Amino acid sequence: MIELIFKTLACSGLFIAFYLLILQREKMFAFNRFYLIATLLLSFAIPFMEFGMNQMENVPVVAEVIPVEIAKNDINIAELVAQKNVEKQTISTAGSSQSTFNWWILVPLIYLVLTLVMLLRFISNLLNLFVMTRMNDRIQKQGFTIVSVKTDISTFSFFNYLFVPKNEIHSERIQPEIFRHELAHMKQKHSFDVLLIEFLKIFFWFNPFLYMYKKSIQTNHEFLADAEVLNQNLDTVHYQRLLLEKVSAKSQTALASPFNYLVTKKRFIMMTKKTSRMKTIALKLFSIPLLVITMLVFSEKVSAQVQPGKGVSKEMFREYKKQVRKATVKVKNADGTKTEKIQTENLDTELLANIYNQMSDEQKLKVKPLPQNKSFNLNLGDLGVHLGNLGVELGDMGVDLGNINVDLGDLGVELGNLGVDLGDMFSSPEFLDLIAGINIDSEEIQKYADSPEMQKKIKEIEKKAAEIEKYYDSPEFNKKIKDIEDRAAEIEKYYDSPEFKKKIEDIERKAAEIEKYYDSPEFQNKIKEIERKAEEMGKEAEKKAAEAERKAKKA
Repeated sequence: MIELIFKTLACSGLFIAFYLLILQREKMFAFNRFYLIATLLLSFAIPFMEFGMNQMENVPVVAEVIPVEIAKNDINIAELVAQKNVEKQTISTAGSSQSTFNWWILVPLIYLVLTLVMLLRFISNLLNLFVMTRMNDRIQKQGFTIVSVKTDISTFSFFNYLFVPKNEIHSERIQPEIFRHELAHMKQKHSFDVLLIEFLKIFFWFNPFLYMYKKSIQTNHEFLADAEVLNQNLDTVHYQRLLLEKVSAKSQTALASPFNYLVTKKRFIMMTKKTSRMKTIALKLFSIPLLVITMLVFSEKVSAQVQPGKGVSKEMFREYKKQVRKATVKVKNADGTKTEKIQTENLDTELLANIYNQMSDEQKLKVKPLPQNKSFNLNLGDLGVHLGNLGVELGDMGVDLGNINVDLGDLGVELGNLGVDLGDMFSSPEFLDLIAGINIDSEEIQKYADSPEMQKKIKEIEKKAAEIEKYYDSPEFNKKIKDIEDRAAEIEKYYDSPEFKKKIEDIERKAAEIEKYYDSPEFQNKIKEIERKAEEMGKEAEKKAAEAERKAKKA
């Protein structure tokens, strides 16, 4: 589970980094929306994907050493290992009267509590929108509904509902551009994207890249809505002034698409930015290798063909990796460095060793072997001792040789005192055959590394790397980089200039004057006078209609 979580974090981190560094700077908003949603879902799916790999040819076959009863029940290997581990854990725990508290058992509890908090927050946001919809007046339009909110809020949309302050509806202060902006959100179904990211945050709140995804998705929504408004031949400067009037507006709910979510300065840049068609196509194609590489690196690799004698089953292979990973810890060395060590105290080493021995060479390259037992089993045959020459019959003594397992380290016996010649043992034909078998793999690897095919591939890689390096060092590429930096500096300089700041101040001042006029008693009296006259005209019209109806009845 930990491995899957880390893979998910790595995938989402790579995908959002590519977007923030490359894609978000270009004007291709529809593709960016597809990229963000697709990679968000892929980052959770890739760790569970499996890609088959062809079995290597001419690999020495490892003889099956797993007993028949284990091979027939390899699917239940997790239960066997877990059962034996529990037994060993119980024995080791019973031997210690005092043990330190394991704080890791609190991790699931903390996760459940915070997940519950996020779920309640999600439900609360939905209920707030539901209550806001039911408790306020609604005006049905073609394809959407306007909710006249009594409180002072900023205009926002959620699915087919447009939430607008009631005072703005009565005073007719909502500009057509604002309506078109929010209608673009509703038409393009942006609320589905926000709802998806908020739902994922319930269970994966610990993933920091999800929050970057949410900000990027909502930012891109604003780009899309701005583009939809400006495509209707509206004045860009006038539209930008409207945005400046809404600069202080705040979002009302995490589930809605607020009007002024993005920094106004960045939206202004995107309104005037142009991206060439060739550059757009190149960036889209460049994102494909990123997806493929991420899938290959973080997906699960399995052998396409697992045959008897050529490897263990997928379930057994995964269980071996799981058990070894749990038992692996980092140990600090004397020089300050850290190395990984497999603690075999709570493992069924015999069962796992049998699994490892049955693996193919390809599978063995993907896992860690168990450390060899340091105990030394005394074999009287290796010592050249024949009990028959001593006139001793072990059967008469009731001794079973299979039950004898002598650990010389525990007995404190020195081999030199027994007269054992280790030089003869290590120079024996059996020992030399064993060493030769171990060296087979290294010789084959070295042979392949020295082959013309491998050398050709290395030369091609070096050639391509040299070409890329040459292009990056070329005056043409450096000129493009310098042009981009100069343009960015000019834009930054303009936005920091006194002229631009003066324009902003003038717009804010005019907006304040208009706001002051709308709130003045004079304007309010005019509104009341208009309402009074409208009411009188309505009564007069009703009176005339009643008179006409009465005359019609007499006639």
